[in-house]
Amino acid sequence: MQNSQKKPREILLEGKASYFVSTNEKFRDIYGGTGLYRIEANIQVWKDLYTWVSLGYMYGWGDSSRGNHTHIHVVPLSFGVNYLFKLENWTPYAGIGPILAYSYIHNGSHYVTRHQNGWGGGFQTKLGSFVSLTERLFLDLFADYSFIRMSFNHSGKRTYHHKGDLSGFSFGAGLGYRF
Repeated sequence: MQNSQKKPREILLEGKASYFVSTNEKFRDIYGGTGLYRIEANIQVWKDLYTWVSLGYMYGWGDSSRGNHTHIHVVPLSFGVNYLFKLENWTPYAGIGPILAYSYIHNGSHYVTRHQNGWGGGFQTKLGSFVSLTERLFLDLFADYSFIRMSFNHSGKRTYHHKGDLSGFSFGAGLGYRF
């Protein structure tokens, strides 16, 4: 008699830390590179095709061209599909999906808008490899690219709108558990 039970879907849950480098020269001049931290889940949908969802947090600080202190908070939310190339002890993958981000900027200068916030969106591409540490634990080594265009708002006596570019590369590692 043949066993007709389906194999359960694999779920990968991980914490990730990376170094973010903006492709925007103005952002790099002010904030340099900064840390980006995420939690991510990958859920098997069919054979080696997985969907993923990721929630992150990035904080950067620096000085403007006039020497005034500024800092930025970014909360990205992304989701998409990954294709896994399963090998014996490691699993390279590639993925793509949309990304949404909320950003808050505090400027120390009295000559520019002190508080700005806004939402933006774009897409994210992912390349990496899961390396098995045990049957359940894995290490994720990755490089991601995010293309994000922002729309910042400031409300006071007048409402101002301007665009921003939060695109860039992140390089890092994650530690995960396979369910």
